[in-house]
Amino acid sequence: MLYNLKVTECMCCAQTTFSMFNRRHHCRRCGRVVCGTCSVKRMHVPTYENILVRVCLDCYDQAQQDGAGTSSSKSEASIRTLAVDWLLTDDTTHNEIVREEFSYEYAPSVSLCLSILKHHSKNEEYPKFLLDQCDAMLRLLQPMYSESLQEIDYLLVIKMLKSLAIAAKMLSAQCMLQWGSSLADRILSQADLLGLLAERDCLHLIPTTTPSQVRYIDANTLRRLRDKLLEREQWNLALEVSTKAGLDNAGVFAAWGKSYLKAGSLQRAREKFQRCFDKTAHYETSTELSNSYSSTQLPHYLSKVLHSSENRPIKNPPLLNEIIQILESYTTIIDPKIVKEVKMSNTLLSSTCSLNSSTTSVQNDMAVCILNKLRNLNNVMNGNYSAYSDTTESMSSVGKTKPYLEPLFYEECVYYLTKYGSHISVLEFYLKHSDYHQCLKYMLDHRLNSDYFIDVYMLCLKENCVSELHETMSEIDSTLDIWKDYLKHICRHLEKQSNLNSLYELQQFMGDFVRAALTCIKFYKDDAATFTELTGKVDYLHKAQQHLQQELEQEQWVEVASVRKPNMDSQDSFEAKGIANPSLVMKIDTRNVDKHINTISRQIEVAKFLADCEFSSAPVMQILPEILPFVTEDASFDSLHKTKIPTLFGSYYERVQLAVLAIVCGTNIEDGFGIAYRIITDHKLSAVKVYCQAGKQLAKSEKYNSIAQLVNCIRSSGVSDSAVTDMCDEMLILAVQTLTKTNVSGPQLDGLIKLITDRAAKISAYIESKQLKTAYLLAVKHKRMGDIRRILREAEFLNQPSIKTLCQKILHSHSHFPSHSKD
Repeated sequence: MLYNLKVTECMCCAQTTFSMFNRRHHCRRCGRVVCGTCSVKRMHVPTYENILVRVCLDCYDQAQQDGAGTSSSKSEASIRTLAVDWLLTDDTTHNEIVREEFSYEYAPSVSLCLSILKHHSKNEEYPKFLLDQCDAMLRLLQPMYSESLQEIDYLLVIKMLKSLAIAAKMLSAQCMLQWGSSLADRILSQADLLGLLAERDCLHLIPTTTPSQVRYIDANTLRRLRDKLLEREQWNLALEVSTKAGLDNAGVFAAWGKSYLKAGSLQRAREKFQRCFDKTAHYETSTELSNSYSSTQLPHYLSKVLHSSENRPIKNPPLLNEIIQILESYTTIIDPKIVKEVKMSNTLLSSTCSLNSSTTSVQNDMAVCILNKLRNLNNVMNGNYSAYSDTTESMSSVGKTKPYLEPLFYEECVYYLTKYGSHISVLEFYLKHSDYHQCLKYMLDHRLNSDYFIDVYMLCLKENCVSELHETMSEIDSTLDIWKDYLKHICRHLEKQSNLNSLYELQQFMGDFVRAALTCIKFYKDDAATFTELTGKVDYLHKAQQHLQQELEQEQWVEVASVRKPNMDSQDSFEAKGIANPSLVMKIDTRNVDKHINTISRQIEVAKFLADCEFSSAPVMQILPEILPFVTEDASFDSLHKTKIPTLFGSYYERVQLAVLAIVCGTNIEDGFGIAYRIITDHKLSAVKVYCQAGKQLAKSEKYNSIAQLVNCIRSSGVSDSAVTDMCDEMLILAVQTLTKTNVSGPQLDGLIKLITDRAAKISAYIESKQLKTAYLLAVKHKRMGDIRRILREAEFLNQPSIKTLCQKILHSHSHFPSHSKD
């Protein structure tokens, strides 16, 4: 016996092709597969007992010829008893053969099935049988891993499936079977979905399953099916499948919209993408705005824009980025005729279509990219190679650093970004295409905070287009008043990030010459390890002086604007106003500007002097940490632990350090004293503090002659005698104390003490240097009992009995006189 599926046409007549309606039959005598027409006869075959079985016409004719005379009467008897032969008996073997041989001559009948089942008792087995049949039909409808061809009328099977499922649901309700009703509902849902696919001839797109897998289509399978439909651009069917399966329809509309976008059908794409996004802003082109809003309605429009901007996403949705990428990929030039046709079509539709006829406008949308390709092919076919084509772009974009974007698509990008995107994405798009005016205008219209301007400015710095941004800002407002808050914040940001070069450029653009001078001073001070390096950057100080000079000149010049007076008919008067915006730049009076210029000149002088000292091997950097060491303890150190270089632009103590270095580090005291004296005078330093520190450093180096020279310089400085005396005495006392701590003695030390004018200070210096005898004689000469008592205590401490006896004798003889320390 042959397998049914291996035979495609009748083996008897060779004319009938087997299908769902032309069934296959096996001849029970020869085993061939034949059609119903060729197997209408039945006869007894020995292996089937006394049951009349189906045979082909050839076997029947042959049996008739072999049986001769008796065959006719037996055939008639067979026909008469055929209906009786299908009756079941008590013979089990006979009943099995009857069931195997019985078949309907026509297509399956659900109504017949249900009619037969009406005679069955209504219990759990009844709906279960129907659900099992539904299960078998579901397996027929799903693609299987099989190479054999299934000849199935899917629509007929689905109709039968629905009928059986409805009957099963009703019977389950009658039998109180909740699981049966739920299963029947699921089958009906599957049948509806399969019916959709069968009507579009897409059942084969269902992902194939193995017989062991679940017969019901799960969510994962439906998602894969939807993706296949999207690949085949079966948009409506994919949408219906997604809706019936309970999947998100946004993915379908997104793919649908992208296909329209790639074809250049912009209005259709907008309509599809609108279903994928949440509306975030009101979008109007400049033309629409001017036509739609009057001056009285404009404030309402702006408030609407501001309210909608609050709902902006922080960053763009991924779909929006894909849309912009698709639009920006159109680097070819569209034929101007096509662009004109599109604009005329849109204008006509917008003027004639009402709000309820938006579908008509979408249906008349033109696929720009496809039309442009066809127009180019038509031009090539006609030999018109000079017309607009895809190669025109390469010629027109020569010398351009950025890719060309057709204005039609540029406007479309702006539409999507302003309607669905974040603020920063809109600004970045404008900057990417060098549209600085629209970028800045967008910020003003939406009143964006300063963080957005910082992002824009930093991006311009990265792309090296800050000068273009500055130029556009000046074009919008030459006074920069509307940019005031933005500029202040970006200046703070650049300073905080130590982007001093960019800050300096911005300050020059703003006309903030004072702060520009301060920035030059920062350039001068930073990263200098020695005064020689500091002198090498003196050009920054010259620039700072130039900027301060510009400030002085700006105070003298004004911008003259013409003003029409009401009481004058045709004559204009003039109104003077400052050139720079006073609320934006730092303003100081002329006196302070001159003072800063003088400080810069003084810094150049002292740095050059100390650099020359370094060149002559003076230990400038070794002396510096010893001057006011409590200051350098808190000073910042770099990675190499180098001492911070003091300047006149620093703190009070830095200026003191410079004055001391100028005195100490020179070849002669006179060389640096003049510089130090000018520093003290200009910055109102404490002369005593400077001279004492200088004397201390000279004493550490045991430069006795230098100390004496310093005394002479101080006395010749021109101050009052009493002040000079006090300063010299205090400096000499500190020098003597410094020398005494190092156990220095001798005539040189005595010479320094003799320079002290004040008697009490001189006696103290002798006591400090342990010259008690000289101190005793001086104290007795001037009758200073208090100093004698100090000498007595020191003599006891140093174990000098002779000096102790003399002091006791003097004190005993003058015990009735009050002691004093000064004349």
